Amino acid sequence: MDKYNINRIMKVTIISVIIIILFFYLGIFSPLKRRLEDSLENNFYKQVSIYEISIESQFNEYIEESKSLSSRTMIKNKLIEYDNQEITLDELKKYTKFKYLDGVQVSDDILAAYRVTNENQIVVQYGNLDFDRIKSFYNHFSNQLNVGLIKKKNLVIIDSPILAKNGKRVGNDLIVFDINEFMQNFNKGDIKSEIIYNKGEIKKPFEEENYILEYRKILNTNYWLKVVQSELDLYDSLDLLTVRIGIVFIVILLVILIIFYRTISTAFNQIISELKLKIKKLNETKVLLENQYKFQRVLAGVSSDLVNLSTNNFDKKINGSLAEIGQFFDIDFIQIFKFSDEEKFISSIHKWADNNFKFHINDLQNLPVNSLNWLIKQIKDNDYFKICKVDNLSQGNKMKKKLLNSLNIESAVFVPIYIENRLFGGYIFGNSKNEICQSKKIKYINIFTEVITRAISKNLDDRKIEKLTYYDSLTGLYNRRFFEEEMIRLDTPRKLPFSILVADLNGLKIINDSYGHDKGDEMLKKAAQIIKSSLRKEDILARQGGDEFAVLLPNTSKNEAKQIVSRIKKKCKETKNDMLPISIALGRATKKRSEQKIEEILREADDKMYKNKLSESRSIKSNIVKRLINVLNEKSSETEEHAVRMTKLAFEFGESLGLSNSEQNRLSMIATLHDIGKINIKEKILKKEDKLDTQEWNMIKKHPEYGYKIAKSSEEFAAVAEDILAHHEHWNGNGYPNQLKGEDIPYLARVIFIIDAYDVMTHERPYSKAISKEAALEEIKNCAGSQFDPSLSAKFIKFMHEKN
Repeated sequence: MDKYNINRIMKVTIISVIIIILFFYLGIFSPLKRRLEDSLENNFYKQVSIYEISIESQFNEYIEESKSLSSRTMIKNKLIEYDNQEITLDELKKYTKFKYLDGVQVSDDILAAYRVTNENQIVVQYGNLDFDRIKSFYNHFSNQLNVGLIKKKNLVIIDSPILAKNGKRVGNDLIVFDINEFMQNFNKGDIKSEIIYNKGEIKKPFEEENYILEYRKILNTNYWLKVVQSELDLYDSLDLLTVRIGIVFIVILLVILIIFYRTISTAFNQIISELKLKIKKLNETKVLLENQYKFQRVLAGVSSDLVNLSTNNFDKKINGSLAEIGQFFDIDFIQIFKFSDEEKFISSIHKWADNNFKFHINDLQNLPVNSLNWLIKQIKDNDYFKICKVDNLSQGNKMKKKLLNSLNIESAVFVPIYIENRLFGGYIFGNSKNEICQSKKIKYINIFTEVITRAISKNLDDRKIEKLTYYDSLTGLYNRRFFEEEMIRLDTPRKLPFSILVADLNGLKIINDSYGHDKGDEMLKKAAQIIKSSLRKEDILARQGGDEFAVLLPNTSKNEAKQIVSRIKKKCKETKNDMLPISIALGRATKKRSEQKIEEILREADDKMYKNKLSESRSIKSNIVKRLINVLNEKSSETEEHAVRMTKLAFEFGESLGLSNSEQNRLSMIATLHDIGKINIKEKILKKEDKLDTQEWNMIKKHPEYGYKIAKSSEEFAAVAEDILAHHEHWNGNGYPNQLKGEDIPYLARVIFIIDAYDVMTHERPYSKAISKEAALEEIKNCAGSQFDPSLSAKFIKFMHEKN
């Protein structure tokens, strides 16, 4: 840069510095000056307020002194006597003079004072002021205190009325106060003040030329305090400050210019050197900036593609993003792998490979983790790790070399994937030609992997939410919400004929009541598997809730739907769950025309299912109960023998009681089923030889309730449910489970209780020895009226004696 250009730059810079300083001066000082002017004016008005308060305070003091003098009782009373013509004027003057003067001389500010009667007769006078000069302020028609002013003399005149108790005015005190000294104190400085008279309102203070002026009304009088100060006096100090600040700014400007002038040459030489260096670097980094732009563009595209992805097109979008990234880096392939849930295998989940690259993706499917310990250790211990050249690996890295050679990789970068602080999997960036270990590339790789990892994590969360939203947690099938949305979506002409199946698991309630809900859940899952395995891939199976399922069969005719129903029924017959039969009631309907409402088709299928359920359910429930009896007998062989003996004895005793055929049948059924509730009690408790503990005994005492629920759930056995529930109730109300007493206990339950007790006592149990028949009958006799119905006990004892 030549000397001419340097001089030009210096001139421009100097002018710029001057402009900046002037701007600073005007921008800072002008507002500052305005604020100072405002502050000075505010101080003036504050001083006016102080004057106002002071003079009003002084006036109030004069008024109070006047009121005090006028209200002196003794001399006031004499004036009242005079007004009432009780004494003469001379007597009044004589009495008042000294007492009145004593009161006047208390105040140092009173210049003159006159007490005057209503006839303008002076009673007493203090001071040398001519009364004629002040009597114009005297108003003997007013009962109000008046304030007057002799402006030229600065004399305040208080006309204070003297009033009798009835409010009548009997005279006046005219008191004159000298405020010259007071006003002189106000006028010592630059601010001047005076009191003026004005009956009207001085609405707004105004400024005279070169003066600032303010008026303040004194109390409620027609007198105003006028305060004035010349602007020259007010702003004199400010003008001096302005000059000083101006001088300071000029000095600062000169100092800056001198310093700048001395340093500008060195500074500009340094700037020139730096500019040359930057130009050189700009040429060197041109390619880098172009790559940076390209990277930002690719990153923006990838980020945009991966925002708000649906789970349906996630894989497609991820693979597309990998293609963009691979082409940007000019590498051969990118692989994303994950660990299995048990962390035993590694499998590829997303991949991209250049068209010219031979890559066998199956080589990365279900690889055992223990065969890749070197990879696991490296990605766990590092943010990334790199292999710049496979051929340069040492002999100790045979496993790495073998894997990478099998994948035709010469250079690779590995980056771990952590999701929720758990190692989820990783990325492999591989190349068969050039190295990809440059630090800039690795930096870009890390940025890309962060974006994709966030997308993978979000997709996993979305899938969890989708599963909660659209899937049944027990069976893994779709739920009602998904079913209803899909039914509406698929209800189009091109899906005709459109069939719907409705299925219901028979006997679920009795299974839940007998075995508990865990067993019922197993049955539901098994039923779901049977239905699902009978369907085609495109069919949609959903659990509608409880024991009900529904299937959408798009493009399925009536006959095709019928074949699917047949497959389900066949598989039900072939399948048993813990030897319990699986029965599914099914209903189907087909939409053939567009004008048919899909809701009506669903309702038709549901109605058909319900009709089938009614016809099938009774026999299924009976079969389940019979199967429960068999299972109970398998748990305890004594239970089966006990039931057989009781059934035989119940039939015989029932005959002796004269029971009807229907009652006989019920009694036999009770004898068979009375202990069916024990199916819910653990086998080790039923077979325990030692005495039961409290918890175990409480479990045994629940079996009538379990038995009641089982019998109630089957129409065939529902008639004896109440008898099963009450077959351990005592006559005195100390039985279980509901502490019924007397004839509140069902009749047949009382009968079966006696038969049950007799059979238990006369046959050996794991926890007790058998006793003789005579001893058992004696025990029944002893417990009649407490445990057993006394009338039935006597009949049973008689029956057994006759039988024996």
